[in-house]
Amino acid sequence: MPDLTKYKTTILTDGKGRTVLFVVRNYVLKNPGITYEKLKDVFPDKLQTKTESQFSKHGRCVVDRFRDDDKFKERFHVGEADQIDLNGERVVVSREWNAENIMEFIKHCRTLGIMIEPVN
Repeated sequence: MPDLTKYKTTILTDGKGRTVLFVVRNYVLKNPGITYEKLKDVFPDKLQTKTESQFSKHGRCVVDRFRDDDKFKERFHVGEADQIDLNGERVVVSREWNAENIMEFIKHCRTLGIMIEPVN
């Protein structure tokens, strides 16, 4: 049975994947000019652990460049409204988070001053 726990940020309550997308998008908005490499430093690859299939062919990452590939589309938020403009480069965020790695993401976000709480 899938884990359907919702998560609450300061203004959003949603599922795991949408919560991560919201956090990454807001981080980019609050840090104009941030590069892809810096974004990956802020949200390191290790946040999505133990689930190899959750990562694109480009490697283990939270965010990755947009590509036109069906497997890629299934695993990332690729809708036009979901893509993040990073200095003219389109970036998409993984939508595959489980009960274990979302907790790693939440713990990491707390170190950045971003508060996310589970909602029962």
